[in-house]
Amino acid sequence: MHMTSTIRLAASAALLLILAGCASSGHHAPVEDRSRTGGSGTSATTTPPRVLPGAENAGKPGYYTVKPGDTLIRISLDAGQNWRDLASWNNLENPNLIEVGQVLRVVPPNVDASTD
Repeated sequence: MHMTSTIRLAASAALLLILAGCASSGHHAPVEDRSRTGGSGTSATTTPPRVLPGAENAGKPGYYTVKPGDTLIRISLDAGQNWRDLASWNNLENPNLIEVGQVLRVVPPNVDASTD
């Protein structure tokens, strides 16, 4: 009986480890925040801030500025659009990689969003 208890305990421990390995870790699509400069900002050479794609459209109707934690799918759902359309309208080579501060078109190019 002692051997049976040991086998049951080992099997339970193995099952627990397997289930723990399958648990969701809450991974999200990567969003890179490139709006901040590295370091303390006291370097002798300063690079001008990088202009993010679509910045000229920030705040305009029919456009959305990416925030930390955003994904293209969530943005498309909020805008009532298909994520594939958003990727196409914004010329995204990798729809899983959007940047904080990037401005995305969320209405079709032939629609005037200011009249809604």
